Amino acid sequence: MDVVFTWINETDPMVAAQLRWARAGVSVADTRDGSQEMRYRSFGELELAVAAVRRFAVGVNRIFVITSGERPTFDPSIHIIRHRSFIPNARLPTFSTNSIHAHLHRLYRRVSNPFMLFDDDILLTRRIDLTRPNVQSTNYLAPEGRGWPITPFRNTTFARGVQNSVWSIRRKLGTNRPRQNVPAHTPQICYFETLIAVARIFSTETLHHKYHPFRSLHECNMRVLWNAVDLKMKLCTAEDGNKVSTFLQMGPFGLQRFSRELCNVRDAPKQYLTINDDILGSNSSTLYGYATALNTFYLWLWALYAANSTQATARPHGDAMLCYKSK
Repeated sequence: MDVVFTWINETDPMVAAQLRWARAGVSVADTRDGSQEMRYRSFGELELAVAAVRRFAVGVNRIFVITSGERPTFDPSIHIIRHRSFIPNARLPTFSTNSIHAHLHRLYRRVSNPFMLFDDDILLTRRIDLTRPNVQSTNYLAPEGRGWPITPFRNTTFARGVQNSVWSIRRKLGTNRPRQNVPAHTPQICYFETLIAVARIFSTETLHHKYHPFRSLHECNMRVLWNAVDLKMKLCTAEDGNKVSTFLQMGPFGLQRFSRELCNVRDAPKQYLTINDDILGSNSSTLYGYATALNTFYLWLWALYAANSTQATARPHGDAMLCYKSK
């Protein structure tokens, strides 16, 4: 099975210029948080994510990275898929994960069917065998999504994207479709049968809506649509993503809590780990504090990803981590 990452490298001069051009023409009312720095800031996650796949994923064929043209320099064996090779020029440049996901059906015959889709901040922390049928049929869901209201309650692009998807599912698949859940922060097993079906059923909502270079309030969350069609076509079984995935946020709950949660991952890792940048603004002291906490955590991760390593052999490399006690 092929593994596919999506990645934006804001430090690349070409990408930085595209970001400046796109931000100059956006409407804050449309994009809300979609164009903020935290969406594209990097803490070196992609290199770790690729190392994690090479260490823990069994049955990987090729590794692809979808970019606007920039190439990761840390691994020359990675295959690059440029946006312009599968997304129409009228919708470029794009920095919207939703828009990129909406066009993945155009990669048919270029990557394996199925393939495993990762965001660049999703890390494996335990072994997974991609050759096993039960893994290939697993669709991870988040239980809190089932009862989300139809009336928007938050003007964030993620929440609105989920709700746009729920509306579309009810219109196109019937009002009583089950499992309209928010997808958890886990990789997604993508079947082209599903991607093509979603592109046909929801073409108006996903391919022909108003162009916006960033994630906007008008888009659908593609994972929600994929999940609904997967389950309708009986291509997958559902599992509670919270049981196998740890989701950490930088910013909302403070540095001490974040550091304590990193220590919890070190002591009892689940299958997947996602570290999400939700740091508003670019205050240098705030960013330095989180970067310092991550650097000590990364020492443990790199030790864990070394050949023939175990949690026991990697553990001493995490001793430098600062673990605050709960109040």
